Parts: sequence; structure tokens; C-alpha cells
Amino acid sequence: MKASDFLKAVTPSEGVLFAAVPVRFEKDGRTIDYFKHTVCYTHDDLALQCKAISQQGDNAFFALASFKQESYIDKRTSKKKQRTQENAMLARSMWLDIDCGENKPYATQLDGIAALRAGFKAAKLPAPTFTVSSGYGVHAYWTFTKDIPKALWIPVAQLFKAVMDGTGLVADKVTANIACVLRPIGTNNYKRGGTQEVRVLHKAKSVRFSDWARALKKASGDLKVTPPKQRLTTTLNSALSGGMDEYPPSDAEKIADKCAVLNEMRNFKGSTHDEQQWYSCIGVLRHTTQGEDIVQGWSAGHHDYDPIITTDKIKQWEDRGPTLCDTMRQLFPACADCKMKCNSPISLGYPDPEHQTTVEVIQDATDEVVLETLPQLPDGLKDEFAWVEGRGLMARLEDEDGNVRHVVVCSQFPVPEFIFYDKLSEAFYVRVSARTAPYTWQSGDLPLDVVQRGGVNLIGALGGKCAVTVRDDGRLLVKFMKTWVDVIRQSTDLQTMRDQMGWQKDGSFLLGKTLYRPDGEIKDVVVARSLAKYAESHTPKGDRQAFVDTIDKLYNKPNYQEYQFLWLASFGSLLIKFLHSHNIGITLAAYSPDSGTGKTSVAKAAIANFGDPSGFGQQADGQDGATEYAITVMAGLRHNLPILIDEVTNWEPNRLGKFLYRVCNGTAKVQGSADGGLRDSSAYNWNSVSYITSNSPLASKVSSETKNSQAQLARLFDIKFYNKGFDTQDSVLFEKLWQHSGNTGAEFVEYVTVNQDKVSKICHKMLDRLNKKAEANQSARFWMMLAAATLTAAHITRQLDMHQFNIDELEDWTIQRIKEIRVVADRSVESVEDMARSMMSDFQNGMVVTTDEAKRVTDFTPFAPGYGAPRQSVRGRYIVSTGDIMIPVGIIRKWCAENSVDYSDFRRRLTDKNWMVDADLRYDVGKGTSVASTRSRCWKLNFESAAHVLSVIEPGENDGSQEDQQQEP
Repeated sequence: MKASDFLKAVTPSEGVLFAAVPVRFEKDGRTIDYFKHTVCYTHDDLALQCKAISQQGDNAFFALASFKQESYIDKRTSKKKQRTQENAMLARSMWLDIDCGENKPYATQLDGIAALRAGFKAAKLPAPTFTVSSGYGVHAYWTFTKDIPKALWIPVAQLFKAVMDGTGLVADKVTANIACVLRPIGTNNYKRGGTQEVRVLHKAKSVRFSDWARALKKASGDLKVTPPKQRLTTTLNSALSGGMDEYPPSDAEKIADKCAVLNEMRNFKGSTHDEQQWYSCIGVLRHTTQGEDIVQGWSAGHHDYDPIITTDKIKQWEDRGPTLCDTMRQLFPACADCKMKCNSPISLGYPDPEHQTTVEVIQDATDEVVLETLPQLPDGLKDEFAWVEGRGLMARLEDEDGNVRHVVVCSQFPVPEFIFYDKLSEAFYVRVSARTAPYTWQSGDLPLDVVQRGGVNLIGALGGKCAVTVRDDGRLLVKFMKTWVDVIRQSTDLQTMRDQMGWQKDGSFLLGKTLYRPDGEIKDVVVARSLAKYAESHTPKGDRQAFVDTIDKLYNKPNYQEYQFLWLASFGSLLIKFLHSHNIGITLAAYSPDSGTGKTSVAKAAIANFGDPSGFGQQADGQDGATEYAITVMAGLRHNLPILIDEVTNWEPNRLGKFLYRVCNGTAKVQGSADGGLRDSSAYNWNSVSYITSNSPLASKVSSETKNSQAQLARLFDIKFYNKGFDTQDSVLFEKLWQHSGNTGAEFVEYVTVNQDKVSKICHKMLDRLNKKAEANQSARFWMMLAAATLTAAHITRQLDMHQFNIDELEDWTIQRIKEIRVVADRSVESVEDMARSMMSDFQNGMVVTTDEAKRVTDFTPFAPGYGAPRQSVRGRYIVSTGDIMIPVGIIRKWCAENSVDYSDFRRRLTDKNWMVDADLRYDVGKGTSVASTRSRCWKLNFESAAHVLSVIEPGENDGSQEDQQQEP
């Protein structure tokens, strides 16, 4: 910042300015210190003088006020005086000087700044316009938008000092001294034997003096402080009541066109007004853009008119606001018939408010001034409405006589964004966002029929959904909203609310709130509330090339194929739909017993392709027990985008098996609804890759739990990670990755969406080649799909300059890994003998065992020796003499489901072994015994050719005894 610009902001625009340099000399054995002053009349000159002083190696200072005279003779001492409070004329800021250092109130500048921030926040004052390093200490300036007379400045400054003292802030006593000096920026502080630059640390907005005075008045009440022994003067009361308010430029001619009193003064040059009436009219005209010229011209006919006297009367209004209508009604009979609704005639000359599309606001975190961009108004509203920062939404009203006035409709800025159709409620809605504070927007969805009805229904909905409060006639707000919504309806297509990311039915792709269309169009669309938080995490941030360069540093190394494959699979997740159009989930598991292998980091890097990996809904914490429902919702809403479940080492095999089954299915679990029907879970389906991390191989854990885990293992791609020796520098690189997320995924989506036919052909060609190289069969189809999608993505992303991996080496590694996975999966398939033995072992305590079978229903058949009636649920019937076994089909189906055994395949394999005698026998398993049962459809088995299968059924294992056996009646 230029020193001259700084000085223009903190010192007045009129009067004498002073640069100062401290001087020391000895006289009569005494050391005398004083300031030598240089008179300046412009801020540029003041800046040059201060710079010249500093360049000479001296400490430069400037006076904060402007002064009436270059010098004067003090009547009491007859000495020449210059920079004194008596000579001070105007000020344009208030300030604090905070000393820092050894034996100072604050040890360091940071401590001083922290105390300053705590002080003005405790007093609820705005941030300083300038926070300045004085070299060792801190200066804080609150600048005003106009020059303030000394008589008004002093009592407010005293109140300011008392308020800051009340917060506990320790500052120099110069706060209330209008004639003080401070160091200007752009100079050096040579104190303490060093050289420190005086510079601006933070910049914020200027404040209106009246607002500043009101804020101090409120702070003094909150903090229970008052200025020391001095009553607030009438000048301060004037500031607090708005006397120093600033007004928009007002045109005297426009006022006279609408105000009968001022029109009469214009026409008759004040000749019809008495002294008091004339004076009140001057109080209006003095504040117009024409100022003194118009006052003199329109006063020339008054019987007491004298230019000098008139000038004196004008000056009497300098520190006061314009005359109010309440005053004029008491003086002018014509005001009784006035239909205008205004506080002062001055407002009648204001220009029409201009709609602001950019406003200056202060960022809370940094106290810096930034520009916020606001929406334009549609053509149908531009002539009647405007957003004016600091006032609100303004409406232009014109009465039947053509008189125009402007009123505040509301303090918020409601903006209808679009109209959309909600499939769930089968109704149209309007998305409305209302600006309630700088950079703060409150969004809500209003039913379109409520908007169309208007009235209190619309006003209430705006209040309830968007926190909009009406200030004036509610009909103006209704008109504003209905007009804007009608413009949207006529000019744009209705949208359908999107409730799932990824591929859409029309071939477009939704990433966050951005829709990528096959024709290349990219636009923001409305998303369901359930998706809104997820969508926010997909906003690209940082720099795309920085992300790509970091990936290259981390993973473009020899023997890093497992990292490359895992990272590229996130892109491949989007391509699976070209190879398998139905719902499916393929789990990509990264495991290692060692810590520090970077398996979780590379999984997060994969998620970071499409957004912030730490954002809402991007990953689930498996260790903290993310529920199945939460995971399926996350997968369903992301649809084709990958998900990450981190750390599932502690999952029990049963839970892991259920998770793999649910993910493999690609759909959420069917659940009942409150009305007795089924809950609609159609939105929770996916066709994607799920990343999971673990300290142990998941394939072996799944195999140990289920009888036949091949179906689940067919959709599980296990990759072991070895310790590569990641160091501290790599941790820095990972942190850099997260700062530049979302760019590569957005670019990939754009390319694939536009080139779908081409990408589909590449995927299928890749799948055919991999199948031949791997000699893959049907059981390997899901691994091959993942491999084909990932390697296709590798080629596309290489073409888009997202990496420089060796794809040939990656393809060879992938084929080898699939062969290894297939061996593990094949080993998990149990023989039919093992399955039959396992089933009979599970059922043995529920079998009704008899030596023979009753010929007739009425015949009695005793239990076999050592057996009695089953004490557990009845599972089936075993005839010892024939070896026949009858088991109800429902019981077998349940067992198959619980043990991941394919029911149809099991039946076929038993038939091939000739152990299946009849697969559809109607039989009563309790026939001829005391066991109650009914006829049901059963399998009839006979394992006589494989006696070892039945060796598990031994007498006494069902806890029967001779005493328990049934006796013939």
C-alpha cells in the first residue's frame, strides 16, 4: 500500500498537516526533547516529507489531525505553537498505540495483536481499518468516511478510550489526544538500535462515524463504563442520533419538484418565508449536491437576505443532519396535505437506488476487505427493485401524482434459483437462497403452489425456510418473488431433482452438483437434500497439475504396480457400467500386516480424484463400526463413484461375509415401511468399486467362515502391500494432495461422458485381450471386469497427462495377480462330499432315527436303539435298515443360504453322485412315531455308497436314551 493512500485514509482532507521528527538538545545541563514540524498541505507532500526524514536515518512521525493554522502565538506564554489540541480542526480516524517488548504491556507483537483482537471483539466493535506494525509495537486505526470536527471527535474518542480500557486492553494514553503523532507506513523505526519497517499487517473497511459512535455507546453500556468525569456533549448526542450520518447525494431540483415548500422557495426565492421557515429550508438545501450555491440563489428574495449572513446560517448546519419533515409540518401549513412518506425532504432528491452486484465485506478469519459478488436482477425487476448493501432490498414506489419514494422491503436478499420436480413428493418446488449476512446464504425449497398463491403463505414460507423478514408492505416482497419465479419458468427448462450421483438415465454424469452431458455441456443442477452434503465435497480445489505432479512423485516408481492399480481403479469404477450394465459392487481390498505401507493413503488418493477425501460421505471408518445401512446409503448415493471403508481388520468373518454379499449385490437391503409395505430403496443401488483396508487378507477370513465362499471371493480383489519405506517427505506430499483434490476426476468425467461409445469399445477390447492372456473362465468374470475397466482408465488418464505409469508392466502385474486370486478362490470350493458331511453334521441332533419305516399310517415304528425323539427342531428322518434320509426342502434351502451354498448346484452335484433318490418327495418325517409333523416336500437321499458321510450320525449323540424310547401302546 502506498504511504500517500494510507495517509489519505487516516488524516483529514482539509486543513494544515504536519510531518514531525523528534529532536534532542542540551541546555543549561538539561536534556530537552521536542518535535520539529514540517508543514504540508497535501497527503502526497506529507508522505514525501516522512519518507525523506526516514531516509536520513531519523524516526518519522505524522500528525493524525489537521490544523487551522501553520502556527500561532499562545496568548498565555507568548510562545509560538503549532501542533496543539487548541489548533486542531478535524480528524478522520481514531487509533490505538499498543507497546510491545521487554518491560512493555505485551511481550511480543503477536501478543499485542491478540490482545487487540480480543479487545474489539469483547466490545463488539468492527475490526480496525488498518492494523500496522510500528516496528516493535502495534498501531490500530479505525478510519471514517468523512472528516470529523474536533468538537465532535473528542467526546467520542474519550468514550472509545474508556471502552477499550474496560475490555482490559492496555494502550498508550494518546487514544483521546487529537493532536498526537504516530509513525507512518513506508518508514523505518530506528528505536532500540535496530531498523524495523512500519507496515500494514491487515486492512478492513472504513466505518461511518455515526455507526461508530452508536457502537461505542452500546459497548459502554454492555461493559458498564463511562468516559472519565465528562458528560457527553450535545455534539456527541448529535452523532449518536444520526447528526453525522452520511446521506446519498441529493438533488435540490428534484426535491423542489416533489416538495411544495421547497418548490415555493425555488419559485419565490424565499420571499414568502419568515425567518424560521427560511432557516429550516436552508437545513435541507445545505445537504444537497448544489450546496451553498443553491441556498444563496433561492434565498435572494428573502427580506433579510445577505450573502454573508446566509453563509453563516449554512455553517450552522455543518454538524447537523437535514431538517426533518416533523419540524417542517410545524412551520408550513402546506405540509398538512402532503402524501409523501419520508422522514426528511432530503430523501426526495436521492437518485434511484442502483442494484449492487459487488459489495465490500470483511472476512472474519483475516479481517481483510474482499469483494462479494451478488446476483443480477432479471429484467422484469430492474426498474422497481434494487439491493443496496447496508439497507436491504429496496422497492421503488410511485403514487398517482407521480411522486416517487423508495422503501426497504426486507433486510435479506432472497434469490429464486430454479424450479425442479421432486419425484418423492410428486410436486414442483422453487429453490430459494437468501443472503442473510455477508457470504452467508440460507437455502430452502418452497412449493411452487405456495409461491403462486402468494400472500401470507409465501411470506411465511420465506421466513420459515430462508429466514427472510418483511420490513414494509409484504405485497412488495410477494411481487418480487412471483415476478422472478415467473421469469425463471419462462426462460429455463424445469429440472428434475437428482438423487444419485454418477451415470444418469440420459447418459449424463453427475459429479457433486455439476452435470456433464454427452454433448459437452456442463451445468449445475439441483440435487436432493440427502445428496446435498455429499455433493459439496466434490467441488474441485487447488491446482490440477500440482495434484498430478504429486501422484507422479509418490507412485511413478519401479515395482509400485499395486499402488498404481489401486489409484487408477477409482477411474475404472466409472467404466464398469460399460462392461456390466446391472447393479454390482466389486471390492478392492488393500491389506498389509505392516504399518506405514501407505495402503490407506493411496486409497484416499484414489477418492481424492473426485473430491475432498475427508469430506462428508467420502469414506467410512470401519474400525468405529460404520453400519451396513450407512455404507449402503453412501454407496447408493455415490452410485458409480468409488467408496472407501477404512480398517476392517476387527470385523468378524460373519460381518465381513455379509458386507461382501451386500456390496456384491449392488443394492440396498429390502426393508419394511411403516405402512406395512416395502421401503423404496431404488435410489440405493450402485455399480462401482468399494475400497476396503485391512491388516490381514480378507479372502482367507471369508473362506474360514462360509462353506462355499467362491461367490463372494469372485467379487473380491485382494492386494497385499509391502513396506516401501515412506518417509516424512512423503507425508508432506500426501497433505499436498488433499489441497488439490477433485480436478482429475472432473476432467476424466468430462472426457468419458463425451466419448462413451469410444470408451465402451476400448473396455470390451481390453476385456477380450485380458481374458485370453489370463485364460480366464466364467468364475473370474468380475476380476476381469475390474481389471479391464482399470487398465482402460489407465490408458485414458495417460492420454490426459494425469500420470506417466508404465501400463505394459501394470497389465502384466494385473494378470499375475488375477491368477493368484483364482487359486485362492478355487481352494475355497468344497467337494460335494464335504458339503453333504457338513449338512448331516449340522442336522444330526434333529433327525428322527428309526430302524424301519412304517408301512401304513397307523403302524407304529420304534426309534432305533440308542435314539429317542429329537430334543431340537426336527430336521429330517433316517431309516437305518435302508439308509434312506428324508429332509424337508425348506430346511435345506435355509441351510444353503446360511452357508453360502448354491442350492441348485448342490442338488445337481448330489444327483450326479447318485445320492439324490428323489428331489420332490411328499413325506411326513414323523410318520409312525410320537414326533408330530406334517407332510411336506422333501429331498430323499441315500449315502450307502459313501458310508463315511453318515459316520457322523452315531447313537446317543441326540441325547436320546433307552428310557426315552417310545413303548408300543
